[in-house]
Order: sequence, then structure tokens, then C-alpha cells
Amino acid sequence: SRNTAHKVQTNLQEPDLSLTEVQELCGDIQAYSETPIRSWLDLLRSAENVRPMMGLSAEVWQHCKQSIGCFESAVVLAVMLEKFSEFKNPGGYLRALCVKAEAGAFSCETMLRSLRKRAA
Repeated sequence: SRNTAHKVQTNLQEPDLSLTEVQELCGDIQAYSETPIRSWLDLLRSAENVRPMMGLSAEVWQHCKQSIGCFESAVVLAVMLEKFSEFKNPGGYLRALCVKAEAGAFSCETMLRSLRKRAA
């Protein structure tokens, strides 16, 4: 349907976030990229590489990209990677974020803010 095509398109909208800041706060994801991360697409590719190593199923990742958007999902994975040892159930955490996003109650900015506070 036309609706689905539109949904996919909007999912590739660049987030209203600073890629530079995401990189500064989430340096660990760079290790999963063959080249320096210079664009949102590079970040997404790195997230696609690291996802299976984080024990996240293709199904939960797909759900995440649909409910949060592709690039913001990549940011979520980058943030999760920074504090990966704190997650007992990364898949469950990601699912919970999807539910929040679907309710309009999710923001990548909030996740980045918590990393900023930790770094300070």
C-alpha cells in the first residue's frame, strides 16, 4: 500500500540530533564500522553490524526501526553499546522503547542527555 511506502520513507528521515555529538558520546560503535562514521547512513550500517553481537534479534531490530525510525534506532544501539554491561535483557529493553515510541513517549535526546550527565 502507499501508506507503507510512506512509512519507510519517513523512517529514513535524519534525526534532529547532532551526529557529531552522538559520535562523541557513543565512541564504542566506531569499532563496528569498517570506515570512519561520517553520516547517519554510516551509523546505521555500524548498528546493523553490532546488533547480532548485542544479542538483539532481527525481529526486534525491525520493530525498532519501524517504531523509532532507522537513524534514531542506530542512535539507540550506539547508546546501549556504551552501557551494555548494565543491560540484563537488551532485547526486552529495546522492545520497551518501541512501545514508548509508539505511544509518542520516546526521545533519543533523553538517552543522550543521560550519557552527557555520566560523562560530566
